[in-house]
Amino acid sequence: MTVARVRASLSVIAAVVASACAAEAEPESLRARVFGAAPGPCRVTVLTNDPGDEERLTAAVDCALAQVDARNAFTWDVLVPTVEGDPILYRFAGDGEKVTITTDTTRDAFGSRSVLVQECETIDDTGLVPAGVDCIDAVGVSLVLPDGIWPP
Repeated sequence: MTVARVRASLSVIAAVVASACAAEAEPESLRARVFGAAPGPCRVTVLTNDPGDEERLTAAVDCALAQVDARNAFTWDVLVPTVEGDPILYRFAGDGEKVTITTDTTRDAFGSRSVLVQECETIDDTGLVPAGVDCIDAVGVSLVLPDGIWPP
C-alpha cells in the first residue's frame, strides 16, 4: 500500500470517527435546548392570557426566587404568549452562583425574532417574568418547543 493510500484511509477513518462523535453530541445538545425538558423543583409554566395566569406565575416565580436565594442549581421554563398568541419562551437556569436567562422571541410574528442570553448576578421579581440584575448580554440559540405545549 502506498503512502498516499494510507493517508487517504486514515483521513476516511478520522472523518467517520468525527462524524460519529458529532452525531452523539448533537442529540445531547439538542435535548438541553428542549423547552420544558429540564427536571427540577420549578415546574414549567405555560401562560395562556387567561385569568389563572397570575396565580400560576406567582407560584412559579416564588419557586425560582427560592432557588436563587438558596443558591441551588435549577432550571425554570416559562412560556408567555403575546397578545396575538405567539409564544415567547424564557429559560431561567441557575448554577448556584449566577442565573442565565434565555429569552427566545423567534416565534413572534410581530416582534424582534431573536434569542437573547443574559448571564446575571441574580433576578428580581417584577410582578411578571423576573428581570435579570447585573447582566451580561449575548446572542443565543433558539429553544426547541415540542409538540403539545403550544397552543394549549
